[in-house]
Amino acid sequence: MTRFAPLAAAAMMLAAPALADDHDDTIGTWAGNLELGEQDLRVIFVFTDEDEDGTLEGVAYSPDQTDMPLPVGSVALADDVLTVNIPQVGATYQGTWDGEAFAGTFSQGGAQLPLTLESSDWTPAAE
Repeated sequence: MTRFAPLAAAAMMLAAPALADDHDDTIGTWAGNLELGEQDLRVIFVFTDEDEDGTLEGVAYSPDQTDMPLPVGSVALADDVLTVNIPQVGATYQGTWDGEAFAGTFSQGGAQLPLTLESSDWTPAAE
C-alpha cells in the first residue's frame, strides 16, 4: 500500500533538539501518534539534507498500516514552525517547537488531528 488511509495518514513531524530554526537539528527521525478514537496510529518522519544545500527532504511512514515509505513533498522550518506537505495523500502537518518537541496539527481530508513529534530511534524494516 503506497498511500495512507484517510484520517489515518501518517502525520509526520520533526522535533528539533535545540534550536528549531537550525535545520541541521531536524535531520533525523521524528515520531508521534495520531489518536483515532480507540486506536492510535504511529506517524514517523525521516528528514535528510541529501544534497547538503540547506533544503530539508523527507519520507513519512505509517508502520501500523504499511512498511512502504511515502515521499514528503516539502519540508519548511521557519521561526520555530515546522511545515510538512505530503501531496500524495493530501495531508499537511504544522507544528511549533516547544523546547522538547513539535506540537501541532495533522490535516487531511478536512480532518484536523493533534500530533506531537519527538526525536526517535525508529528505523524502517529491512527491505
